[in-house]
Amino acid sequence: MALPAFDLPHHPPLASLVAECMARVRRRLDDPRLDDDLRARFVAYWDAIEAAHERRRCSGRVAGALPGWLSSVAGLMLLVVASEGGAIDDAVLDAAAGCELYVLSVTLFDAIQDDELEGPMSDLPTPVAINAALILFIHGCEAIFQLADRLAPALQRRLREVFVTRSLILGRGQHRDLRCVRPDSLDLAAAQAQDKTEAIPMAAELGALAAGCDPARAGLYAHIGRRSALLRQCGNDLSDLYGKHESVDLRTGKWTLPLVAYWGQADAAGQAEFMRLRGELPGSLEGIRQLVFESGAVRQVAFVMERARRDIHAAIAALGRGDGPIALLGAHADLTAARLYTPTGAR
Repeated sequence: MALPAFDLPHHPPLASLVAECMARVRRRLDDPRLDDDLRARFVAYWDAIEAAHERRRCSGRVAGALPGWLSSVAGLMLLVVASEGGAIDDAVLDAAAGCELYVLSVTLFDAIQDDELEGPMSDLPTPVAINAALILFIHGCEAIFQLADRLAPALQRRLREVFVTRSLILGRGQHRDLRCVRPDSLDLAAAQAQDKTEAIPMAAELGALAAGCDPARAGLYAHIGRRSALLRQCGNDLSDLYGKHESVDLRTGKWTLPLVAYWGQADAAGQAEFMRLRGELPGSLEGIRQLVFESGAVRQVAFVMERARRDIHAAIAALGRGDGPIALLGAHADLTAARLYTPTGAR
């Protein structure tokens, strides 16, 4: 599968710019205004995350062909700015670092809620961990809002609207996910999955605004980010069910895309069998895997992925950027989908 070729004559390699964003994240976490214990934990926590990212980068690339930085929200934001020929200056680099901090705060909140704190944060009492996540969120907000200072007044207002609206959508998705209430259909489950990953389209839209795009054009980049997030979430949900020794989602009672797809087509006996097996975890995991796969639910999730993949390519075409950096997201979509099925017309 050939990768798109593009030229960035006015920008250093994006990999080095993303690395600079990550260095800025670390500097913010090493803030002397913080309590010494928390400051040390933040730095160690970030170093562990970066080491894991580096292992993935060294193992190659996303899906074996694409640069590893493409999976980061900082990389996505810079990719959008570069696609529009915008200036990647200090304000943009700080904002991209802010997006990483924002996601880091949401990830930490998630880990607290799922009782899955890891590494340097693992022994923190819940109230202390919540406070730490709030501090990360404040750092992210500060870095993102500093970007407004270099924008025209209309775009300043739009930046704030984007941040607030997409943050509320993310909160809505997280709330519904944490309630562990089964969505009534696969389409509703997909919408919920997109909502809880709303930080991804937010980073894309902020990048477009930083490059001076009008709201309609910025919205196309956000749409690419939103559909890319859904594609990744489909892969994550399938990986949780089929790629791990234990399914965290099953253990915590969450209704992921393949589980909602199974439930929607199962008769009363099939639903009863699923609930019986779910009650007998972890020993029944293989039985659940077989039940879900044989029902055709995985195939239904593949249809959701394919619609998202096609939408990504359509939006890239609408932008007129088929030969620009953003085309990497089309290639990423193709390769992500190809892990499960053969995408039609993938390049």
